[in-house]
Amino acid sequence: MACRIMVDRNDGRACFTCTVTDVAFGPIMESSAWATAFAEWLPLDPRSYANVNDLIDRWAEFHNKAHPCKGMSGGCGTPTMNATLCDDCEVAALATIGAPDGAD
Repeated sequence: MACRIMVDRNDGRACFTCTVTDVAFGPIMESSAWATAFAEWLPLDPRSYANVNDLIDRWAEFHNKAHPCKGMSGGCGTPTMNATLCDDCEVAALATIGAPDGAD
């Protein structure tokens, strides 16, 4: 019993699906990265929202708070709640910059 993310092969957009009922539900999201970040941000399992409008309202709240990553070379677009870089792009940026002088 789980909530999974289904991704459209044509446009990459994603939605939640219930593995028990085989029913898709909730908002249509930009990508699997956005759907994953939204599911991790939610305090409850997405299936716990009995009223689909409650889940859609939470999506709107998340979408207004999250920002696409603006990392190196235009960013990867992964949603992030802090600053402008996702964790992966922040690590890549630090590796490119290198350690500060004397920090060896």
